[in-house]
Amino acid sequence: MESVDKASRKPPGPGWLDRQRWLLEVLEEAIENARAESQAKTGRGRDNSSRLEWTKTLHRLLETYEYQLEAIKRHLYGTYEIGEPGEKQDRLIEFERKFNTFVAKPWKADDLKLRCGDCGAISEDVHQHHFRNEDLHLCDQCYQKRQASQRSS
Repeated sequence: MESVDKASRKPPGPGWLDRQRWLLEVLEEAIENARAESQAKTGRGRDNSSRLEWTKTLHRLLETYEYQLEAIKRHLYGTYEIGEPGEKQDRLIEFERKFNTFVAKPWKADDLKLRCGDCGAISEDVHQHHFRNEDLHLCDQCYQKRQASQRSS
C-alpha cells in the first residue's frame, strides 16, 4: 500500500510543526486506505470479520488524527485548554480571529486591480515600478512614456 511507502520516509525538517504535518499526511492516507478496505464488498479476504477489523482500525485512526489536530491547536494557541475561538478572552485566539477576518479573507478579482498613478486607470495591468527612488503604480502605457522621457533627458 502507498501509506507503507510514505511512512518509511523520514519526517521533513527539524521543526515540530513540520513533523506534525508529515504525520497528518500519513494518517490521512492510512484513513483513506482503511475506509476503502472497510467498505470493500468482494475479493479475497473481504469477509465480514475482515471488514469489521478494518472499521475498528479506521475508528482508531480517526481518533489519532483528532488527537494530533488537538496537539497542533494547543501548540499554536500556546495553551493546554482547547476551546472554540471566542469562548475565552485569549489574545492569541482574538488575534487569529482578526487575522482571518481582515488578512486571510478570500481575494476577489477587484483586489488584484491597482490604480495607475499617472492616468488613473484601474486595472490588473497596473504594476509597481521604481523611478528615481520612488515606487509608483503605473500601467504599461504610462510606464513606456516615463521610460521614453527618462531616456530623452
